Amino acid sequence: MTLMMVLSATGTLGLPLQERQFPLLELIEAERWSEAEAGLRERLESSTSGPSGPSVEYLLGYVLSRQYRCAEALPYLESAIEARPDRPRWLHTTASCLLELSRCSEALRVLDQALDLEDLASTHYNKATCARNIGDTPLAVSEFSKVLERDPNHAAGHFQLGELLADSGEDSTAEVHFLRALALRPTLTEAHYRLGLLYLRAERTDEAIAEFKAVLEVIPGHAGAAYGLGRSLANSGEGEESRRTLQRFQRLSEIAEVIENRVQYLQSNPTDVTVRLEVAGLLLAAGRTREAIPHLEAARQLDPNNPETRSLLDAANERLGLGPRSNFPEAPDSSNSVGVPPR
Repeated sequence: MTLMMVLSATGTLGLPLQERQFPLLELIEAERWSEAEAGLRERLESSTSGPSGPSVEYLLGYVLSRQYRCAEALPYLESAIEARPDRPRWLHTTASCLLELSRCSEALRVLDQALDLEDLASTHYNKATCARNIGDTPLAVSEFSKVLERDPNHAAGHFQLGELLADSGEDSTAEVHFLRALALRPTLTEAHYRLGLLYLRAERTDEAIAEFKAVLEVIPGHAGAAYGLGRSLANSGEGEESRRTLQRFQRLSEIAEVIENRVQYLQSNPTDVTVRLEVAGLLLAAGRTREAIPHLEAARQLDPNNPETRSLLDAANERLGLGPRSNFPEAPDSSNSVGVPPR
């Protein structure tokens, strides 16, 4: 669904057909962020005291957030929702920005406001992500379950719920969610890895071998999968192949020392984007995807337009079933025309 279709479907514009010319919204739909930002700032200067002021503030905040400039976006978004607390999409975007800034407790409060107005799977997903980030496992499990009640085909919801259940020892239920996540998104490599761990623990050796091999086909440097495969092969009596695989694991593990040296360097040089990306790339190559993401997010904050950062972050999110920009609503929602003001 395109942005214009979303706006039309919401029925929130309330403008005669002949007035529905939205040059700025078309720029946003085309992801021409710099041009949209300039036009919105110009519009904002002439409309803050008028009825369209909150809409322009919201859209400017949205455009800034899509450029990974959430710290700049947040004041505009908060001003917009203060004026219009009845706009669930605005609340959701604000919460997404807070989540991007790791301000999860505040994001939870805003998400609850949004859920009071509109009960969406995407809002429950963000709430679950916040809860997981602050270590509230019961709330995260509850919210991921609500995601799947509303959207049974939510691959990321199945995977993340499976992870939490597996970490709590509920292996049989976790297995169901991992399998469902893979059926929905076969590229979800980490689901194969987590299944391999489950099967290894349950002594389901042949299944464990298949899952670890599936991981290594995609990520040859995945040290965890190499170790799991080596152990599984040993359990199946394949001593020689097990020995070779564990030697491979040992070689891969040596990369960990390189990574640790680079991480120590970053402690005193935190703004070095090149080394951040190097560390993230090494972690991804070693199958340590969740560890790579904070480095990529830090690099993105330092250099929002770096294409390598975006590419690596999208690849990392894909492995975890998250997809690119998964925390943001698919399109902004405005209740007013925000065309470029007359000169």
